[in-house]
This record gives sequence, structure tokens and C-alpha cells, in this order.
Amino acid sequence: MITWTFDLNALLVGIFIGVVVGSFITLCIVMRNGGSWSSGFNDGCHLKRIVERLENLVEAKNEE
Repeated sequence: MITWTFDLNALLVGIFIGVVVGSFITLCIVMRNGGSWSSGFNDGCHLKRIVERLENLVEAKNEE
């Protein structure tokens, strides 16, 4: 019975440590260089504005 309890506890602690370490590594990767997530989101917003401006130019050209 002690062996089963020890093995189960070791498994749970290992999973917990793995999740914590994995989450930390993932956060380090995502947040490097000022936040990869934020820069990707901001680049997408800037690209959307550029596309909207190009569409407006095309519409203005077609109306002429």
C-alpha cells in the first residue's frame, strides 16, 4: 500500500512540476522581444488599416 501511495504521489507531483515548468517556458517564449503575442496582434491591426486604405483608394479610383 505504501508503494502505491508513493507512486501515485510521485506521479502527481511530476505532472504538477511538468505543467508549471512547461507553462513557464511557454510564457518565456511568448513574451520575449516585447511580447510576441502583442506584436503579432498589433501587426495584424496595422495590416488591417493598410488593407482598408487600399480598398478606399480602389473604390475612389473606380468612382472616377
